[in-house]
Amino acid sequence: MTHTMGNHKGYPYSIDGYAYLRYFMHTYMAKLFTKFRGYLVLIAIVVIAVVGAYWYQDYLKYNTEEPVEVQEFVTWVDRGMDSELAERYALEIAELEAAITEQGDDPDLADLLQLGNKYYAIVELGKAKETYGKILLISPTDVPTLENLGTTLVEMEDYYGAEEAWVLATELAGNESHVLRLADLIDYYIPEHKDRVGPMLQLAIQELGQSPGLLARLGEWYYEQGDYERAASHYDVAIDLDPEDQSLKDRVEEIRDAWTRAVEEGRI
Repeated sequence: MTHTMGNHKGYPYSIDGYAYLRYFMHTYMAKLFTKFRGYLVLIAIVVIAVVGAYWYQDYLKYNTEEPVEVQEFVTWVDRGMDSELAERYALEIAELEAAITEQGDDPDLADLLQLGNKYYAIVELGKAKETYGKILLISPTDVPTLENLGTTLVEMEDYYGAEEAWVLATELAGNESHVLRLADLIDYYIPEHKDRVGPMLQLAIQELGQSPGLLARLGEWYYEQGDYERAASHYDVAIDLDPEDQSLKDRVEEIRDAWTRAVEEGRI
């Protein structure tokens, strides 16, 4: 059994001597570190200064190039609107703006939505986006505004913003057209998000029920993934629901032909 006591210097020790040795090494290293602490700080400052100087030189060397420009979105498009129609819209917009100004801090959301829609009609996309944004600050779950904002952002070529707006609108009050529109947006403009399309369509079928449009669209997604069996089976169900649609029958035959070729070529 080890027994520990103290001596007149305050050092704890035991009859096996290990406690004293540990204490001695601890206090010795602490005194040594205290003695050279000032030198260590000085050395650290010198090292940081040298490294910092080299870094700054590299910064000057590699940052003389022009900075990458932040993407700018389209805010206006000339669609060749005739002057008479443009004047009518200008008058209606002025009347709405005046009415909304009179409403002060509690604007009528219906008036704001009309204003945003009229800005969109004359292709003042930036102003339409800003107006829809004002509505969403007050009512962030306003589905018509989210839908119109998404449409505006597509024309502005802000595809990620459009995706965000349409996803929220679909979650709040989705129907088949909303889901298919969102799937098309991702397919055409955001291919890196294509992995989201399949689960989205599956959820839509679960929530909204089977329809030829949703089933065929999910079948296409499986086809793009190289899953010919599931692609064909989804088209088969779509045909069962709409046997008069010849385009579904033609497409499933194309998928089965591609499936056969893939097997023959050893790709699956």
